[in-house]
Amino acid sequence: MNEMPTEILEIDQQKRMALAKQFSECERWLHFGGKGVVRPQNLVPGYSLLSTQHNGDALVVYRDGMLRYLAQTGGYDEVFAEMDRFVSTCQSAHPDPMRLAWQAHRHRADLYHDQQSNLFEVGVTPSLSHELCHLYQLKYEILETLEFLAHLCAINKTGTHDEGLGSLRDTRGRLVKGRAVEFVASGLGLYASLRTAFLNAYNPKLRNTIGHNEYRVSEDSVKSLDGTIEVPAKEFMRSLISLQIVQNAVLYQVSSHAIAPSVELSKYGIAAIGFDREHITDPPLLLVWQLAPLLNRGHRDQWLDRAQFVVRGTRLITRLGTAPEATGDVTEVLEWLSLVAKSGSVHCEFVPVMPCIHLQHDSVMTNWGEFCETGTSTECVVAAEVSESTDMG
Repeated sequence: MNEMPTEILEIDQQKRMALAKQFSECERWLHFGGKGVVRPQNLVPGYSLLSTQHNGDALVVYRDGMLRYLAQTGGYDEVFAEMDRFVSTCQSAHPDPMRLAWQAHRHRADLYHDQQSNLFEVGVTPSLSHELCHLYQLKYEILETLEFLAHLCAINKTGTHDEGLGSLRDTRGRLVKGRAVEFVASGLGLYASLRTAFLNAYNPKLRNTIGHNEYRVSEDSVKSLDGTIEVPAKEFMRSLISLQIVQNAVLYQVSSHAIAPSVELSKYGIAAIGFDREHITDPPLLLVWQLAPLLNRGHRDQWLDRAQFVVRGTRLITRLGTAPEATGDVTEVLEWLSLVAKSGSVHCEFVPVMPCIHLQHDSVMTNWGEFCETGTSTECVVAAEVSESTDMG
């Protein structure tokens, strides 16, 4: 599982919540087949870029990366990190049972996406409401999350894959959620942040009270009608957001694993390129801003063997290996191109970026949206050539 390093930067919470809402709306739009006209400014930065590059897997990788990015910038990265470690531990200790578990859940990746009406936007909800209570109940009923975690805990405990999870079902074969919650919680002892989020998320008493419509809502709490349960608004919101975070962490694992390893994917998502004309270096420096989830898949050396710069009238076409080509104006980079022609190579610096939600941080504005650097750049030197083309098509 590829990490997506993010610098510790001060977050503009208004920007973050706006991005979360935008992400949620885009996910709903994609869920309904992308029908209808959507203005480019309403798309998550980077979505329209990947749609023009016509690679569905690359878009899924970026969508999954958005889940993690919003978790990181919201203070929940440790939950994702511990889920990574839990999956890795099971994978290394019990590869065969894990292979069966992945097979059981692989076909559910689309289902996970379909069921996820991303709820980061609940943070902007001004007060507790019946709608939020109903939302909590609906998300509590998503069984795939519990079943996936139960499979991991069973594999970690027994070294075998119990596809049916028989011990957690009733005589009719239905998953007993309370029993499943206790089983999973008992298996997360080594993962404190994940276990805490899980227990906050799955509150059976709260769910039963809401599910049986035996509650009333005030500004500051949810109370059962018999007076035996009272959940303060702050605790309720913690449960709702924790439920979303845990489900997103599971979705991230399942959806990411459903994408077959591919060297090709790491060549997509180049949002912009820049020519360093201020510093004369040999070889000349080319800055490449690339969407972090795709850049971090690695294997760049297997698709980037050379850079080609083709001058066509006033336009410059840049081809980096087999990555989708980029087009820009040639006027201000003629001197830089002459240095490349003389050197026969170019120094590429790949900068991982994500939609900009930070305060006082350098950003790059592109045709696909505004982005900020979110990790450590990587560099390489490749052969380069400059040519002219009379083909104006």
